[in-house]
Amino acid sequence: RRENLLDMRQNGFGDTTILERLRRSLMKMPRRVSSAFERRAAVVLPLCNVNGVPAVLFEKRARHLRAHPDEVCLPGGMVSVGDDKSIVGTCLREMEEEIGGMEHDEITVLGVLRCN
Repeated sequence: RRENLLDMRQNGFGDTTILERLRRSLMKMPRRVSSAFERRAAVVLPLCNVNGVPAVLFEKRARHLRAHPDEVCLPGGMVSVGDDKSIVGTCLREMEEEIGGMEHDEITVLGVLRCN
């Protein structure tokens, strides 16, 4: 198991004032997208702390992949209609598949940005 350097609760983004301001701002955005639909995709903007420094977590795609090989990107992907109950569910599932090593009780969803 790799060392867990990612923690939303220490320093930086762990400041509840900052997180609450982000959450309130996101709540002001239009929130019509709540259900998972066929042919819809989602990405996560993962905010975390790396060794106590606030950061955005990106991933690097493998070289052998057919689409967008060796590119840096945000975790995400297509909705799985049978498995995903919402866009948030899609995001969390994709992030777990692509990055892994995160405990669900350590993840806080601050909001949803409308994607259409």
